[in-house]
Amino acid sequence: MPAMPVHTAITNRPLPLSPPPAIELDLSDANVDATKPGDIRARFQRALESQEATKNIKCCGLTRNANDAAKVRLLFRFKDDEETVRSHSGRLDTAFRGARMRSRQWYPVKVDSANKKAVFNEERTALRADACKVMSEENGVEIVHERWLSKPSDRLYGSAVIYLAKKSDADALLAGRVMDTGGEAAYTDVFEHRPRPRRCFRCQSYDRQKFRCGDEERCVRRRRRTRGRQLRSSVEKYATCSGPHSADFERDD
Repeated sequence: MPAMPVHTAITNRPLPLSPPPAIELDLSDANVDATKPGDIRARFQRALESQEATKNIKCCGLTRNANDAAKVRLLFRFKDDEETVRSHSGRLDTAFRGARMRSRQWYPVKVDSANKKAVFNEERTALRADACKVMSEENGVEIVHERWLSKPSDRLYGSAVIYLAKKSDADALLAGRVMDTGGEAAYTDVFEHRPRPRRCFRCQSYDRQKFRCGDEERCVRRRRRTRGRQLRSSVEKYATCSGPHSADFERDD
């Protein structure tokens, strides 16, 4: 008998109001004076009115980052307006030459006791390509990305993190405490990001920064290949890899 979807009523606890739709611009290297927010907003509005796709869109406000005045948020009344501006940003690139637009913000939610059959392929070697789409339709939300958190094991259930396009969807899942995954109920919780320890780019040791490191420079590639074997000279150290290579070199491969 197939499992029936579990629907749990969302509590009457009031949800926090979602911030208005907005795009964020970093004007640190732009050809505009970031100290005059009125001029920035006026220039932005003229850029919108100069092209057909965005001529009817109005910027309803502007805010600045409290710690960096060069980062501004331009507000809209409707989500569709934000999406249209992002899709037709050619005139903005001209009006704010050198500025950088922040990508869309996603809202993470941790999911516990998720069934692997609902998110993995039959071999359980990779996430299903349609997992986000299926769960979005099950729960009436827009899930844009998913990542499995639990370590590899034979267990049928584990934890994952899903990323939602709307803050209101994330708040609703957290308030309801449960969501559907393949017809079964899984538990939602706040996702806490835990950064991994970083290596020093100079000596390859952990919990140390390059600009404060006084140790001898070590090659990350050669260190991995020798597995701790002591080398007699720097010529022998870097003869086969043309090093030394820092820890950030690995990330560019």
